[in-house]
Amino acid sequence: MKSAGLHLISSTTVVPEEMGSSHFSLFTRLPAELRYLIWRFAIPGPRVISIKPAVRNTHGLIIASEVKTAKFKAVTSVPAMLHAAHESRTVALKYYDIAFEEHPKIPTMFFSYDQDYLHLNIYSFIPLFTGIIMSEESSLHKVRNIMMCPVYRTSYSVLDAKLSRVFKSLKRLIIPHTHSYGDFRRVRTEHAGKHYFKELRKDHGVAIPGVDVEYKTVREILDISRAMR
Repeated sequence: MKSAGLHLISSTTVVPEEMGSSHFSLFTRLPAELRYLIWRFAIPGPRVISIKPAVRNTHGLIIASEVKTAKFKAVTSVPAMLHAAHESRTVALKYYDIAFEEHPKIPTMFFSYDQDYLHLNIYSFIPLFTGIIMSEESSLHKVRNIMMCPVYRTSYSVLDAKLSRVFKSLKRLIIPHTHSYGDFRRVRTEHAGKHYFKELRKDHGVAIPGVDVEYKTVREILDISRAMR
């Protein structure tokens, strides 16, 4: 009886025909509500979109005489869900918007205002965010997350003035540490910076909400930018 039982168990063991197959051929047979729920959970996490000068070896610096003509590129990846299938695109478009269509220098792209970060170089601020065209560019007013590098020798008030003028909905800001590790000024100045940005500020007399500031090393910021493209 014992051997018969063992034989019965072994005879009903199911062995997949293709071990390690990445295809699920029954997906289209699932109820539509379940498929859409699966697509919802497949939405990728935050991306970092680096806006860089299109010219190589500039280290983010723009020559004064070339400010008006400087061109930029966006270093990022397009969320695969936007091109995987009709259903996935339908779901993805609830989280991604077509952004920066009116900006003459930043490429038009799909952007999630809730979770994506713009990675900017402070030296690119003038060529990117000045001019009459800025009054027509509303996408930037919706951006909530910014990574800024470098900001050395830039006071909090100057940095705040630059950011609040362009990014009206800013909520999270990642910037480099103000001092090297072990410098006694580091904790004091960074605590002051967090407090400064968290307080209610004003832009041309209009109150704007506080911003959560996070400090990273330059290397950490670059690594995050590469890993989250």
